[in-house]
Amino acid sequence: MVKPEIHQPIDGETYERTVIFFEELMLVIHPFLPFITEEVWQVLRERKTGESIMVSRMPDTRYRMPDRGVMEAFEFVREVITAVRGFRKEHNIPPKKQIRLLIKKNLHETADKKFDEIVRKFCGISELIYVDEKQPDASSIVVRTTELYIPLSQNLNVTAEVARLNQELEYTRGFLETVRKKLTNENFLNNAPQKVIDIERKKQKDAQSRMLVLEKKLKELR
Repeated sequence: MVKPEIHQPIDGETYERTVIFFEELMLVIHPFLPFITEEVWQVLRERKTGESIMVSRMPDTRYRMPDRGVMEAFEFVREVITAVRGFRKEHNIPPKKQIRLLIKKNLHETADKKFDEIVRKFCGISELIYVDEKQPDASSIVVRTTELYIPLSQNLNVTAEVARLNQELEYTRGFLETVRKKLTNENFLNNAPQKVIDIERKKQKDAQSRMLVLEKKLKELR
């Protein structure tokens, strides 16, 4: 994510934060991989004579707890990137060819745009916009309960797209059945922590919403 565009410089703050991040990784890993971590640590920046990772202070993490909200948000972004890249591969779209991406969130969801530039960069997006309704003449991808549209109707193989959506629907049905079995298992409900049960219930709700979206897309294509 921090890698600059080809032939472009990296800004000083990003560079320094990246070096610090790698330094801390080397410190944490050092007790398990002493020689390679010392070597990497030494070349990350200029060191004084006699400086060694062996006598460096471990990172202080007391006031640096991870932001779970950001991590969860990025996990969704990672799924979007994987889905769009997979779509490009399936439809033989060259990596250098820029495409447009339209995103439709469900009514109960709020668009989180903080990682939009990352999606643009990783997926070769020329234009990323949010829409309120289905886009005609566009191929669709479903990520969780969010619909993504790529206006490539001239290159869309309807038969292949129907087959892909059917495969995705079948997988989601199987996943939903697995979750249902858990939630109807008395042993699981009586012994699992409430947090775990809540996670499974959310999985069930998301899978049901996803199936509705997939079924709708199949109906439109047919």
